[in-house]
Amino acid sequence: EAADEVAAALGDTDGAGDSSSESGPESSSESSSESESESETSARPAETRTTEKAGDVAHGADLAAMEAKCKALEEKLDLVNFERGTNKREKETLLEKWKQAEAAFKAARRDKEELGDRLKRAEHLAEQGFRIKKEMEALTGRLKGAELLAQVTIREKDALEESVKRAEGLALEANKGKEQLNAVLETMALKHYNEKTELAARITFLESQVKESERPWYQQKPRR
Repeated sequence: EAADEVAAALGDTDGAGDSSSESGPESSSESSSESESESETSARPAETRTTEKAGDVAHGADLAAMEAKCKALEEKLDLVNFERGTNKREKETLLEKWKQAEAAFKAARRDKEELGDRLKRAEHLAEQGFRIKKEMEALTGRLKGAELLAQVTIREKDALEESVKRAEGLALEANKGKEQLNAVLETMALKHYNEKTELAARITFLESQVKESERPWYQQKPRR
């Protein structure tokens, strides 16, 4: 609106200039005949001179008003130009902010896509971790069972070792008893053999004595 007012005012001032330019030759003709008018003014009546002075005062007031209006319009034009410059700077600032916001939006969209990919990878890793946790729990259960079996096996192993030790002790005692028995048997066998030999010799001697006693006395061998 201020720009329109300035443009309209400039049009008015152009019209005033044209009128002044049109009145220019008249003023020059009037100035050329000032000498003639001076002589005539002295002959004019007093009322005519008063009317001319009033017209000059009104014309001066109009000029002052026009100058004030031109000054106001110039100030308004300066204000409009300042506002235009301010609006231009604001427009450039807003455009720069828009570019920055668009770049930030694109960066945010890229970050969102990257975060989506990371979220998918995190979900995949979470699923793998959940499966691994389940497998670890199952392996832990199996390990506990294996530990229990190992403890039972260790106890059984200890019991078997004790049994083996007792068997070894019994075997040693049996070997000792066997050796002792063998020694006793050998002693008894030797003693029996000796007794048998002595008895056989005794029997042979007695048989010979019996045979000898059964012969007639003259056939008997002399006794020693």
